[in-house]
Amino acid sequence: MKIKYMGKLDPETNPLPTNKLKEGAIRFNEPTDRKKQNIQTSIVTFIIICIMFVPEYLNVLFRDVDSMDLSNLFSYFILANILLVLSKLCQFYFYKEIYMFKIPRVGFAGVYTTEFTKKKYIAINLIPDILFGLVPYYISLTKCKFFLGMAAMFVVANSAVDFMNVYHAFVEMPPGSKTFLYQFNNYWYLPKKDNNN
Repeated sequence: MKIKYMGKLDPETNPLPTNKLKEGAIRFNEPTDRKKQNIQTSIVTFIIICIMFVPEYLNVLFRDVDSMDLSNLFSYFILANILLVLSKLCQFYFYKEIYMFKIPRVGFAGVYTTEFTKKKYIAINLIPDILFGLVPYYISLTKCKFFLGMAAMFVVANSAVDFMNVYHAFVEMPPGSKTFLYQFNNYWYLPKKDNNN
């Protein structure tokens, strides 16, 4: 895994260092416009927060949760950021090269050049979020740790794009296909079979 910071970049005037668009590749059913992508991601994030907050709220109402003092709040704020960083590092581990950019009016963005099979792509997107998001969330519910639950929600909510990627891969990619990133969109294609065997 290599992470390279490329500085500021305006995608409208400078191309991103990505894979070549392969013949017959099909784009995931996702917006090509960054603003529309951000809106879609925000909606999914809001839905995730609503779904995960209800059990935590019921825990507060009907069970003896941990003390909600400011020291706990600060501790779990730090924990939330640590869990998020760990989940992303776990995911980045599978990428050969990652290019990080500072894009005006958008923020930081990363692109990668690694291709993945359907199963591996789904696993790469899900496993970090399960380990560092859903598992701590489950512990928070069983152990009545409200702020741990908030930290876990922070991780899962910030992984909305991962869940969207999993959905597209599961629904759209046929068996034997591979996916890759081109510009800011994911594509899939069926590798040509070797007829020399």
